[in-house]
Amino acid sequence: MDTLYEMLSAQKRRQALKVLTSTDEPLARDELARQIVVRQRPSPRRTNTVDTTQVEKVRISLEHVHLPKLESGGVVERTPDNRYDVTPLGRDLERAARAFETEFDRDAQSGADGSETTRVDAEAVTAHEFDRDTR
Repeated sequence: MDTLYEMLSAQKRRQALKVLTSTDEPLARDELARQIVVRQRPSPRRTNTVDTTQVEKVRISLEHVHLPKLESGGVVERTPDNRYDVTPLGRDLERAARAFETEFDRDAQSGADGSETTRVDAEAVTAHEFDRDTR
């Protein structure tokens, strides 16, 4: 469990998982970095043109920190042509992270306007999403 929490503790690792689970094919590290930078922009400003300096910073952090952690935890794997692909464990982990983010967003909204929020069991949500995705 500690390893899984460690993998989800960094935003770049969560972003890498989101990108890799949303693509059909493994991605090269450079393309993964570019897509992370594109997704960091607010939706109305998203374009395919990116700041190459920012992409390089993300690529370096992926190369030296985040991808090695994800690989060692069995969440992503490198293909023979040096691309990265998410493993089944990585897909499950990304769904769990999404469920927790949804719950945290709900809690933040509840605290902001004073309304009550119904608590959702993240494990049950993840199990439901897993069942739905495997049908």
